[in-house]
Amino acid sequence: MSLPTDAKIFVAEHTGFVGQALVRKLQQLGYHNVTTRADYELDLREKDDVNAFFEKELPDYVFLSSVKVTGSITDSIYPAQWLRDNLMVMTNTIHAAYLYDVEKLVCIDCSSTYADVGALPLNVSYLQAELIEETQRVCQVVSQTTTELCDSYRRQYGCDFVSAVFSSLYGPSSSGDLHRSSVVLALLREMLHAKELGRPSVRWPGGGVWQRDLLHVDDMADACLFLANHVSEPGAVHVGYGRPCTLTDLAAAVKAVVGYDGAFEVDPRAPLLPARGAFSRDMLRARGWTPGTSLHAGINQTYHWYLQHRPFASFG
Repeated sequence: MSLPTDAKIFVAEHTGFVGQALVRKLQQLGYHNVTTRADYELDLREKDDVNAFFEKELPDYVFLSSVKVTGSITDSIYPAQWLRDNLMVMTNTIHAAYLYDVEKLVCIDCSSTYADVGALPLNVSYLQAELIEETQRVCQVVSQTTTELCDSYRRQYGCDFVSAVFSSLYGPSSSGDLHRSSVVLALLREMLHAKELGRPSVRWPGGGVWQRDLLHVDDMADACLFLANHVSEPGAVHVGYGRPCTLTDLAAAVKAVVGYDGAFEVDPRAPLLPARGAFSRDMLRARGWTPGTSLHAGINQTYHWYLQHRPFASFG
């Protein structure tokens, strides 16, 4: 199957980190019938509104981010409300996609990017770190439920719904919120400030064995289109760069891009940072997909984006 350029495509949550990258990629490739709705125009938690939208627009393809982090991840979340909201978004959208004969639905789980204690500065407390770990656990519940829903609709109704789980994403994001940014953007910010202020070192939480499978957000968007065109199987498809990056390696790469000559120090007394291994890359690579952005190129692009947008970003 090949996604035609005149297909009607609905990108849900298009103003977010993931949605922006998807819309950008679709436009670059010449897709001219992309439909979006802001949160105030369409509340995906409201079943009747979702059904009315699908009945009117009749999208052929749908891309939906399966976990939405609505506030700063260092704040205490309301787990019951948060879980209910996210599950309503998923169940409403998946069922509407079935009712209105969507040709392909791709559910995108990037929760590990948003709920990552490794993106936090050193002054985060142990309590806040524990709250983030709780957020990660609840995110996993939504992720697993989404995959089961996609698989169940595939078995019962023959729907071509797939679920993709992405590794830690980074790249340009208009959100500008340090507490919701990737660890790459957080490190860029800290090292640039240290360079400008002449600080001799940057300290970062370093307890535990930290590693991430960092994937540029543009590669995420490219992989989503590849999934829409070439993957029609049950189960969660795990997508990453395929090469784990340690905190030391990442810091060295960021220092080189920023031109910061000071020291990078880790504080083992800080909240523990759990290791996350690289995801398997066999399925997509066996079918011909490879990420196109190296870590150095991705960091460099993100850095120059930040330089252009920092007056408008809420980094404090």
